[in-house]
Amino acid sequence: MPILLNEGRRFVMPSISFNHTLRPRRIDATLLFATIILVTIGLIMVYSSTFYQGSTYLRWEILRVIAGVIALIIGTKLHYVRFSGNLKNIILVITIGILLLTIILGKRVAGAKRWIGIIQPAEFAKLSLILYLAGYFAERIGETQDSFKKILPPLAVTGVLILLTVIQPAIGTSLILTATTLTIFFLAGVKIKYMAIISLVALAGFLILIFVFPHSRNRIKNFWSGNRYQQEQSKIGIGSGCLFGKGLGEGRQKFKFLPKMATDFIFAAIGEEFGFFGSTLIFILFLIILLRGLKIAQTADEYFGFLLASGITCMLFLYALIHIGVTLGVLPPTGQPLPFISYGGSALVTNLFALGQVLNISKFRMTRICPGHLASLNGRSALRDTRRALPHLSRSGHTLRVAVIRYLLSVHRCPFSVIRYLRLWRIIRCPLPVSRVLPPPSSLTPSSLNPPKQICQEAI
Repeated sequence: MPILLNEGRRFVMPSISFNHTLRPRRIDATLLFATIILVTIGLIMVYSSTFYQGSTYLRWEILRVIAGVIALIIGTKLHYVRFSGNLKNIILVITIGILLLTIILGKRVAGAKRWIGIIQPAEFAKLSLILYLAGYFAERIGETQDSFKKILPPLAVTGVLILLTVIQPAIGTSLILTATTLTIFFLAGVKIKYMAIISLVALAGFLILIFVFPHSRNRIKNFWSGNRYQQEQSKIGIGSGCLFGKGLGEGRQKFKFLPKMATDFIFAAIGEEFGFFGSTLIFILFLIILLRGLKIAQTADEYFGFLLASGITCMLFLYALIHIGVTLGVLPPTGQPLPFISYGGSALVTNLFALGQVLNISKFRMTRICPGHLASLNGRSALRDTRRALPHLSRSGHTLRVAVIRYLLSVHRCPFSVIRYLRLWRIIRCPLPVSRVLPPPSSLTPSSLNPPKQICQEAI
């Protein structure tokens, strides 16, 4: 069975006798291609769903796409590990400051203060929260699973961001933040009972907020009472599209039958003009982004990269599911746009930069090593070499395998995906501090390591 190894960084793995440097790979072409298709469809649908001043909307959207492409390129070129340090905290503080300014100086639109000029700061809060949570859990791997106190800081940060978005009010954004937090908590290995408690508290909080803000209360009331004009018009448009749609630009709901069609209900325009097959294509593209993003996360060379890629892709897919659910009448209106497609600048630029970070993570993924070139962790030679390098591990009170993997994690030379691939995930639940059972890294000498004879260039 092949073993996954780090790509693009130098590391030492004493138990499999390998010390080598591999060049970074190219970015994930499938993920990039799916994103380009969605952005292109977005340009077409923004023009088609605005029956008046369509050219003006298209020009503005082209400018926003250009800004988004620049953000995508920057995100692809900027190494994601830079955000694992203090930079994520600086971004979080700046985001909180901008949200406070929005509440004080923001422009009121439809009864809500969500804008500073042409910028919607709440969109930046989603990415900054993912960066912070991924960095927090990556710095404390193995410490946050069995102690509720360890997850209080990320809960406090999430609570502050949710509070600042609720005051605007932006209930839909608050729901996205809550769901994203729970997703990262689950991926980080937080106990289910803790997540259940957090979920119940969050549900109770949102029920209270619904009754505090009349705007949200009216939306929920209209949804349950059947007085859902926008959603009924949305379903009429989607249903009239049948299998193949009415054709590009031939939709009728855009003639003021369905308000905010280019933003909150653009999926209805897609269903009306391209039919069931066009709507299915959009869903498949988002599903491709989710699956490729999770695959990139699975083969990331850092635990931070694993959490970051997983959090971003799950957030984008959840974003799309909520928008589609609203247009189909399954969920009450939330005001959330469809990623990469709906008319808007802040969400587009933020989402493209976030996806650029996922593409950057894909450049530093694992590659396959031919069988027979390396000894596995279960082999006798691997255990013999490890005992020679770490003589006292067998007397540490833990199994040799657990001690070895804890060592590989402690010196940050073993990629996280190797441990996941070898099914040694239980290592992060070992409560004993590393310093009590592990020798210093100097006890391992590179001279005792044997390089592999051949490296397969096959990608995952």
